[in-house]
Amino acid sequence: MTASLITIKNFFRQNLIFTIFFICVSIVFVCYKIVQFHRFDLREDFSLFESILWNSCNGNILIENSYGNSYFSQHFTPLIFTLIPIYYVFQSPYTLLLIDGMVLASALIPLYLISKHYSTNKFFVVTVLLSYIFYDKLFYGLSSNFYMEVFYPLFLFLLIYFIIKKKNGFILDIFYAYNSN
Repeated sequence: MTASLITIKNFFRQNLIFTIFFICVSIVFVCYKIVQFHRFDLREDFSLFESILWNSCNGNILIENSYGNSYFSQHFTPLIFTLIPIYYVFQSPYTLLLIDGMVLASALIPLYLISKHYSTNKFFVVTVLLSYIFYDKLFYGLSSNFYMEVFYPLFLFLLIYFIIKKKNGFILDIFYAYNSN
């Protein structure tokens, strides 16, 4: 087992309450997206990303069905290339729903580390995490279509965390990924 996997495993073991909280929030976010999908509340942008990923897995890299041209002709989003291998393995609309909910929930991890860095008071940490979960703009992002902007909170919190920890090598990577949307 590699050192990074051991570190991630130890993090979740040492922070068991946060781990349970993170899993519950992830399940709620993903289930909300699935219910939204079954109520036909997702509009054309969801099918646009679905077709882009499906076409990319079948040889037509980033080609949109509706316009017949590359997605890059309208939006420069290299981050979409990270979704193609995941979608290649699991070719389903549920994959996008899972990614959407999990990415929004994954922003809790760096936010937890940031708040823990500034305070040992557990009430403060819980308040910060709950304020993220119940933030109205997060709910708006969760209740809308799939957009690449769902990565913004994760990248922003990772950027802040790496600045705090003075890990300069990661700062430029996160800054580039954050600004390429």
